[in-house]
Amino acid sequence: MSDHKVIVDYENLLRARRFRTADARRAAIFDEIRADVSGEYNSNLDQKIERWIDVTRTAMWKDTRSVRCYIQAKMLYRDAFYEAAIMAVRSVCELVCYELLAGIAHPFGEPAEVERINFRKLVRFVHDQGCLPDRSFELLNNLYDIGNNYVHPKSEQSPKVDARNSLLFLGEVLWGLYGTNSADLRAGITLETAYSTFTDICSSYHFWVEGYASSEAASHAEFGVPADEEVR
Repeated sequence: MSDHKVIVDYENLLRARRFRTADARRAAIFDEIRADVSGEYNSNLDQKIERWIDVTRTAMWKDTRSVRCYIQAKMLYRDAFYEAAIMAVRSVCELVCYELLAGIAHPFGEPAEVERINFRKLVRFVHDQGCLPDRSFELLNNLYDIGNNYVHPKSEQSPKVDARNSLLFLGEVLWGLYGTNSADLRAGITLETAYSTFTDICSSYHFWVEGYASSEAASHAEFGVPADEEVR
């Protein structure tokens, strides 16, 4: 803590609170806030997109809570909320254990009781039961260690690096458990954008996987070549 610095929040937020929603003065302040937020977000948009691209390595997943929370952690990293992304990854480590336990017999009781059991005990159990390969077992423990360093803050941390590494390693674990691809699609399977869960911040209709009638058509589209032209 510094006695020589005071942290000040964005004043327009407090100004807007003074007026009712329908008040014209609030509307004017709201317009200022909207413009500021848009400008602030767009000023480094390229960096956000690059971070998003960097940690996105898989197109399709089975629909699980852990996968949806992983997508949320990626969005936090994209927007540079590195510490929050790390702690979200830590939570996903626990979710993975809960999901695996739900499919096997175990001595830990009902879900509410399972949630009170130490993570290390749970991850060891699912590993020993053959639900988790050695590599994934090691990664989940390492990811939990990284998360603990931010839940219980330590000095000399590198949140940007730790967040990126956490997402890449978690993606590896989840791919082994829940990754899928177009070869697994069959009649009755519903495709849903991964971002549809986050309706408060993301309309999601832009973020779809495009489908094509053939691998040739997909290849042409990938490189921006019309389907009736030869790729040279």
